[in-house]
Amino acid sequence: MTTPQPSPPTAEERNLYYYGIPSAPSLVARSSSHVWVNPQNPDMASSPWTGTHRMYPKTLHTVGKHPLLHRLWNDPESSLRGKILEALSGTDWTAVDFLRISLNKEYQITLMVTVRPDTLTWSQGHPITLRCKSILEEQGIYDVHCEILESVVHFYTEATSRTYSTTDSGVKTDPPSKTPATFQLSSGPIPKGENANTWAQLSDRLGTIISTSPLDGITGTKSLYLSIPPSSTGGEPRIAALTCRHVVIDSKKEGTQMYQQSQQCKEVIQVDQWTYDWRLRCIGDSVKRRLEAAELRSMTGQTAAPSLTNLSNEAMVLEQAMKPFEDASSRVFGRLLYSPEFATTSSVPGCAWLRDWALIELLPKNHQAPLGLIQNKVYVGSLDDFLCTFSKSKGYYNQVLSSGDLEMEDGELQLQTAVVPMNEIFHSPYMDYTSESGLCVGKYGAKGGLSFGRGNTLISVVRHVETLEGGRKEEFISEGWAIISASGGRNNVQEPFAGEGDSSSCIWDMQGRPAGIITAGNSAYAMWSHITYAQPLERLLTDIRSHGFDVSLV
Repeated sequence: MTTPQPSPPTAEERNLYYYGIPSAPSLVARSSSHVWVNPQNPDMASSPWTGTHRMYPKTLHTVGKHPLLHRLWNDPESSLRGKILEALSGTDWTAVDFLRISLNKEYQITLMVTVRPDTLTWSQGHPITLRCKSILEEQGIYDVHCEILESVVHFYTEATSRTYSTTDSGVKTDPPSKTPATFQLSSGPIPKGENANTWAQLSDRLGTIISTSPLDGITGTKSLYLSIPPSSTGGEPRIAALTCRHVVIDSKKEGTQMYQQSQQCKEVIQVDQWTYDWRLRCIGDSVKRRLEAAELRSMTGQTAAPSLTNLSNEAMVLEQAMKPFEDASSRVFGRLLYSPEFATTSSVPGCAWLRDWALIELLPKNHQAPLGLIQNKVYVGSLDDFLCTFSKSKGYYNQVLSSGDLEMEDGELQLQTAVVPMNEIFHSPYMDYTSESGLCVGKYGAKGGLSFGRGNTLISVVRHVETLEGGRKEEFISEGWAIISASGGRNNVQEPFAGEGDSSSCIWDMQGRPAGIITAGNSAYAMWSHITYAQPLERLLTDIRSHGFDVSLV
């Protein structure tokens, strides 16, 4: 019996092969030789819906237990990693990840190579998948296939409208020129209700939207507060907020060189202008609708419902609190203190990672509480919201959560001052007795909100090609920690862990220990990613200290 000759995927296979995975990337080539058949769920045969609604969705998972692959791939000096990357030379690849792919409860560990869309044909890619499969078998790894898919690694910033507000007529107008009011981030409890998230954005909690005045349309997330010892005896410690460099410095316009506060001052604001205008406008519309509803009830001789009146009053209080700070310059909470050169660095031979961090020094006058009392608290919503999001995760989480020690009160999570050590990042303490390996983590991003996931135990290799000042391009190849979503949505389609605007969000484990910060995502579409990349916090703190800042978590 002759083996059938390999053939390129059909248009249906190319477009639906990864159905169920966030962003649904397109398949280029695979080393497996089975004939792909649209995986229909017989239980959905009677469904009135057509198309993908009747398909079994695929989901991504951490690798699980594979001692040989774990030992060889995670060693940057082993021949395995070098040979795989050599096989990809000449392609415009963006990331290399080992993950488990699930389809109808069957799992396959897969080497997933992503390339930029429309840069590699099947005839070019198929021999590469076979070569990668051969390299793995040379190392004694026979149970792993290789797949090439189209996807792009991008930073998790969000680009919104520039420094303009929009009126109801849709006409862009300049911000008000009046003298801005004194803005202070609140330290009090977040008011409960439908506007709690907006109140949180006006507070000193982590997970809030931040932007810089010069950029204004580029947003990220406030990650963590760090304490910096005073420069003189008897002085007060300074407090800095940690974020990603790419959130506050645009390499295309400002280059990759080191930034120090002695240079031109860069102010950082809470909530970018577009989002502030949009939220204020939505609150105003809400007040208007409820007042009209109350007036209509009054005209018909009915008494306005107490809930309607209360919601209207709550919205009006928030509207009055926000209006004085419509001018972006009134929402400054800190100034950029320091950011190292944007480059790859290595603390261990062959272990390169992307140095992408910045420190924002907080301004005391713009915070309600004395800076020495500020804590690393994350607003995660009501307990009901938290449990609802948590319930979407797999059963693995329920087992881990019972052994955790999350300190939650009034919708806020208090983070610990001890970080997750590096030896737990790629070897979860739960690996030996759970079906899913990898550290169980959560995050609250400025735009993506609350989500849960698992940290992969196999290192990812990520390739950034950045367009820098003057249009020149530079390649950065670095290690990343891949986070895979553990949440399932409608039709069991896997939900993303993070999205645009979540850059530098703090990732924490089920004990409330900070574990890392989000840097980038891998997706076919920029908004939502199937893989989120982070840098472990312990490594970042070590690097920050090597630059002369003896920081500690507040």
